[in-house]
This record gives sequence, C-alpha cells and structure tokens, in this order.
Amino acid sequence: MLRPAANFSITADLYRTDIIDRIVFSSTIAPEGGACPTPAACPIRAILDPLRVGQAQFFTNAIDTETRGLDVVLEHTTRGVAGGTLVLSGQLGLNRTEVKARHSQSAVLTGAQLFDDAQVTLIERGQPCQHHVVAADFSRGAWNANLRANYYGEVQGQGFTAPFVQTWKAKWLLDLSSRYSLSKALSFSAGVNNLFDTYPTRWDPQRAAPFPQMGFTHCWETCPFGINGRTMYARAEYAF
Repeated sequence: MLRPAANFSITADLYRTDIIDRIVFSSTIAPEGGACPTPAACPIRAILDPLRVGQAQFFTNAIDTETRGLDVVLEHTTRGVAGGTLVLSGQLGLNRTEVKARHSQSAVLTGAQLFDDAQVTLIERGQPCQHHVVAADFSRGAWNANLRANYYGEVQGQGFTAPFVQTWKAKWLLDLSSRYSLSKALSFSAGVNNLFDTYPTRWDPQRAAPFPQMGFTHCWETCPFGINGRTMYARAEYAF
C-alpha cells in the first residue's frame, strides 16, 4: 500500500495461481454416430447403451490452469464537503486464465474429448477478464448516499453454439443507494440497481441458432451480469 497523502491511498496486488488437476465439469460425452460393426469400433456407445444413457457429463480432474491478475485500488477522502465526508474510490481489476493442459485417465476418451474446445472457452473467456469499479460515497450525520459504476469486460462462449463463438460485449452498470440511520441499531435504505436498465448482448439471431428461435434473448452460462435489468428496493435494518 502507498499513501502519498494522509487522505489518499493506493493498493496494488499482482498474483498468479496455478491449479494442477483442476476439478471441472466435463464435456457432454455422447455415443459415436454411424454404424458400429464391433463394440471396439464404438467404445463410448458400448458403455452407454447397456445403461440406456444417451449422454454423460461429470466432474473430473481434467485440466491444468494458470490465472494471472492485477488488482489496483485507489481511495481519496475529503472532509467538509457540504458539511459531510466524501470518499471517492476506483478499482482496476485485470485477470487472465489459460488452460495449460488437458488430461484423461480413460482408455476410451482423450483429453480433448473429455474437455473439448467449448469447455476451454468457458474457462478462459466465460468470465470477464476486466472488472472495474468507480464509486462515490457521501456521509453527513445520519445520512449516507452511494453512487457506484461497475464495468464488466466482454465474455465469450460456445457451449451451445459450437463452433460459433458468441461474444457478449463489455458494459457499464450504475447503482445508486441512500441510507438513513435512525439510531445505531435501526436504519432505512432505498436504491436502484442497474439504473439505466442495461442488459447483456443479445444472442446472434442466425449463428446462435437454435437459442434465439426458442425464445432465449440474452445469454446462458456465460452471462457477465444478470438479465433482470433495473431493480429498485427499499428496506429496514435492525441490529440486535
């Protein structure tokens, strides 16, 4: 942590995380198509058909991954603003995950079959590689107000549309809240999340078939943020 001034601080964290034999959800394992003159020619079908199983998916220690990232947080406090205290903060979040290897202990499945390219895309690009936050928090007496903007970087997925890779664009979301503390134990608050009613990118109407044709509009397993749009709330809190 650096503190260039009494009311200003900078914190930076640089990290790297290596996971060997990471537990993940496998690809969808389906029987081979076409004719199978012998069980050896279609080993997956030979296993699944007697069990009357059409497809299989399971947890497995299938991959090695490396995650690198940087988090930087800045905070500036100003007292005496309109008789209160204003705290301005910013957070820069960068990260990247790579699948370094795919493994299989099976004599039937290769590492690429056990964990296919669609699953690799989910691990590497299914979560935002950038998440930034800018916030302003103002307090005066019993009152508090907070304005927060969240930036979610783009994400990609092909779990249901392979080989087409769907991209959900990066977007900002703005939240606003206020609180009044009647006492140390009782407070009332109200706010709006996603003030501008922002939604994730829609499915590509042609290349993402059949999802748009089935009525799905935005995303599935790789949503960078929720699909509920703007929400408003009011609540009372009492601490015992």
